[in-house]
Amino acid sequence: MDRLTKLALTAWMCAALAFQVWLLRDAWPELPWVALGTTAAFALAALFDRRVLAVVLSTAYVFPVIIFALRGVVAWDFDALWFAALFGVLLPDLLRTPWRIPRQWRAPLVYSGLVIAVAVTVVIVREVDGHPSLYAGRRLAFWPDTYWYAARWTMYVGVWSVLGLLFLDTLFVQSADVEATMAPALGASALVMATVAAYQRLVDPAFMNGTMFEKFGRATGTMYDANAMGMVAALWLAGVGLWAAASQEGWRRAAAVPALVLLSTAVWASGSRTAFAVAVAIGLCGGFSAVIRRGSPWWHTHRWQALVAVIGAVVVLAGVIGTGREARLAPRKDARHRRNNPVKRIGELLRNATPRTLAEELWRRNGYGEIATEIIRQWPVAGVGVGAFNGMSEDLSGIQLGHPIAPDNAQNWLRHQVAELGWLGALGWIVWVVLFTQVLCRPRVGQPPRIWVLRGALVAFGLISLVGMPAQNPMIAITFWVFVYWYSRLFAVPATPMPMGRWTWMGLVALVVLFAGASISAARTTLRPPVRARQLHVAFSYGFGPTLERAPQAGFRAINADAAMLVAPDGQWMTISLQRVSQAASSSPVEVRVWANGVVLLKARLERAGAFTSDVRLPVGERPMLLEARVRGEGGRWSLSQETDVLMNWSFGDVPHSGVRGYESARPR
Repeated sequence: MDRLTKLALTAWMCAALAFQVWLLRDAWPELPWVALGTTAAFALAALFDRRVLAVVLSTAYVFPVIIFALRGVVAWDFDALWFAALFGVLLPDLLRTPWRIPRQWRAPLVYSGLVIAVAVTVVIVREVDGHPSLYAGRRLAFWPDTYWYAARWTMYVGVWSVLGLLFLDTLFVQSADVEATMAPALGASALVMATVAAYQRLVDPAFMNGTMFEKFGRATGTMYDANAMGMVAALWLAGVGLWAAASQEGWRRAAAVPALVLLSTAVWASGSRTAFAVAVAIGLCGGFSAVIRRGSPWWHTHRWQALVAVIGAVVVLAGVIGTGREARLAPRKDARHRRNNPVKRIGELLRNATPRTLAEELWRRNGYGEIATEIIRQWPVAGVGVGAFNGMSEDLSGIQLGHPIAPDNAQNWLRHQVAELGWLGALGWIVWVVLFTQVLCRPRVGQPPRIWVLRGALVAFGLISLVGMPAQNPMIAITFWVFVYWYSRLFAVPATPMPMGRWTWMGLVALVVLFAGASISAARTTLRPPVRARQLHVAFSYGFGPTLERAPQAGFRAINADAAMLVAPDGQWMTISLQRVSQAASSSPVEVRVWANGVVLLKARLERAGAFTSDVRLPVGERPMLLEARVRGEGGRWSLSQETDVLMNWSFGDVPHSGVRGYESARPR
C-alpha cells in the first residue's frame, strides 16, 4: 500500500496539473505545451543530477517577476509553470520509491494527501453540476464566472498542497543536504526579493509594485504581495543564520551580516505584522542559541552581540531615512502612498483596544471567523471542499453578516482546514500538527544549539497561523516544508522505508472512503450549485439557449443533452412544448425527460420533426424552481453538453391550457 498510494497520488498530480494548465489555455495558449516540455526537461535532468532541484528553488520568490516579464501580467494562476518544473524534478524518485516520510508522521500526512485529492476532484465536478464537459463549453452556461474561478482556485490550492507533501517525501528519499543545496538556492532568491523590497522602501515605492499594497506604502519585493514577501524574509532570517552557523568558515558569517540586514529591512518594508512577529521570535531564539553555545569563540568574542547591534542600527536607520524622505515627498504624494511599517500597524490595531475586544477581533477577523464557524456548523463532516471557502465567504456573508465581504481565507489555519475539509478530512492535519509539535517542543541532549533558531521560526509560524494563513501562498508552504525537513535532520528524526501496518492502511482507506461519501453526498444536495444559487437569489442556467424570436420557433429555446435553469413559476400548472427541428430521414427517436425540483414532470418520445405539448401540475417545493431537462437518443449517443435538435418552451398558469396531461410522478429523481 505504501507504493500504491504514492503512485496513486503521483498519477493524480499528473492529471491535476494537466487540468490546471488546460484551464489557463485561453489566457496563455502555449502554456500546455510549455508546461509539458518543462516537466519533461526537468525530469530528464533530475535523472542525471538531483542538484537540478536547486535550480528550480532558486526561482521560487522571483517567479512572479519572470511571469510578468513573459506575459506582462501579475497572475497567481501561472505559478502552474513553476509547479510543473518542481514536479518534473520530483517525478523520477516518485515513480521508483515507496514513502520515506518518517513513519510516525506518514499516516496523517498520506491521509491528508489522499483527502485533498478526493476533495479537489469532488469540487471540480460539483461546480459544473456533475457535467465536466461544461469546462470545454463555457458558452453553454449562464453562471460561468463562479464555477470557472472556483475550478481555477481549487486546482491551484490542491496542486501545490499535494505537491508540497510529495516534495517533503522526496527530500527524505534523497537525504538532501539543506545547508549545501537548498538553503543557498532559496536564500539567494530571498535576497533578490529583499533587495527589491529595500529599493521600494528607500527609493521608489512604485518600482515593480503596481498593486494595492503600493497605495498603503507597503513593499512587495518580487512577489507582488507584501504579506507573503514579509513572511519569506522573516523565515530566511532563520535560514541565513542557520546556514552561517553550520560552518566554521569565516566567509559565511561575513556574508550573513549584510544578508540579515537586507532581510530585516524587507520585513520592515512589508508592513506585515505577522512577519514582524515571526522575525522578533527568530531574533530572540537566535540570541538564546548564542548564549547556550558555551566555549565557542563566536560567543566569547562578543561577535554575536555586535551582529545584533549592527542589524538593529541598520533597521532603525532605514526607517528614519524612509520616514524623512516620506516627509519631503508628502506635498507631492497622496496620503495613501506614505510608507507603512509593522510597528505602526500594530499600534493602530491596539489603539483603544481592550483585551476582550482584541480577542474578539482576532477571532472574528472582519467576519471571516463567523463565516467559517457557520460553514463548520452546516458541513461538519467533510466541509465545503478544497479552495471553496474563499468564494463561499463572499456568498454567505450577505446572508450571515448582512453585507458582502471580499473572498479570502478563514484567517486561521486550523479553522480554515476544518471549514474546507470538515473534521473528518482535517483529521490528518490535526494529528500531524500534534505529533510534530511534540518533536518541536521536546529538547534532546546533544542537539546543536543552532536548532533553537529553527525551532523558534517554526513555533512562531505555527502560532501566527492561528490568526492568519501565511501558508496559503505556495512558495511559503514550500519554505515551510524545507524548514520541517531541516529540523528533522538536526533533530535526527529517522526516515526509513519501513511500511506501515496492514491495519493502519485499512483504517486510512476506510476514512478516505467515508470522507469521499460525505463529500459526494453534500455535492449532490446542499452544496449543489443550483441549490446555492437559489439561496443567494442569483440566476443559474446551463444547457438552455436564448429564447428564439423568429417563427415558427418563436418562444422556444434550444436545449442540450443536459440542461438546468432556476425559474420562478407564477401558477400551479406548467405547459411544456417540445419540438424537433431535424428533417433528416435517418433521425432516430429521442426521449426527453423534464424535472422540477427533482420530481419527474414529463416523459416524451419525439419522432423525426415531431412535436409534443402537455400540461403538468407543479410539485410543491422550494422557489425559485429548478427546472431540468435531459435529451437522449437511442443508445444515449449525445454527450453531456452536446447540442441537440430539440427545442423547448414553457409557460405557467393557474389552469391547464392544452388539455393534455403529461407524465406526472411524486417520485424524486
